[in-house]
Amino acid sequence: MVDLREYYTKTGLGVCLISNEDIVSHLIPQEDLNKILEIKNLLREIPDIDAGVFELDDKRYFAIRLDDKFLVSPIHTENFGEVYNRVKKFLEEIKE
Repeated sequence: MVDLREYYTKTGLGVCLISNEDIVSHLIPQEDLNKILEIKNLLREIPDIDAGVFELDDKRYFAIRLDDKFLVSPIHTENFGEVYNRVKKFLEEIKE
């Protein structure tokens, strides 16, 4: 399993790990958790998605597939590529 504290340390992003019906989070406000629950349902409906940005009520969330799970983080930048690169770098480091 992904160490969510390490994820935050390396990426600077709060995070939720979504697997089946479970959601584990680190440094995510309740308001964002509620939105991530909505995104969780969308992620299950889009089987071919590997990564993406979702916008709900003027807030943006980055999601990336990790096997049968998703990592979801609130993002506060317009630069999706930067967020994607930070998360990919983290995922590559933990695979080594």
